Amino acid sequence: MAAVAMLGWSGLWWVSSRHVNKGDTFLAHAAIAGGMIVLAVLGDLIANSLAFAFDLYNSPWNYMDDFTLMAAISFSVYRHLRLVSRKRQWVLGVLACLFVAALMLPMDYASNEQSREKLGELEIPSSLRLNAKPDKH
Repeated sequence: MAAVAMLGWSGLWWVSSRHVNKGDTFLAHAAIAGGMIVLAVLGDLIANSLAFAFDLYNSPWNYMDDFTLMAAISFSVYRHLRLVSRKRQWVLGVLACLFVAALMLPMDYASNEQSREKLGELEIPSSLRLNAKPDKH
């Protein structure tokens, strides 16, 4: 599934690059997308390992995995924009960060709000509940 997503992501950037620059940069876009996946997975692994090792689950450092995901996607969008656009580097960096913040922060907030309501509750889906009555001895 990740390979299909990476090829689709690279293909969209390649089409935009081909339209703007008339160049064939699919392999460069695919390398950037592959690097984004590697950065996101390694960042998540390191952040979760540190949270487990130092018991950071109830501290603000618990959001480190979200930050690493946002940083990986921002860097990837920035690198794609560098291939497509001729604007200044700092402008592309700001645009990439704003795009990812506008995309990720509302989703992150909504998912955290939803999980806070049910913190500590064990919720068993109805398909797994036992409907049988206990045997009388």
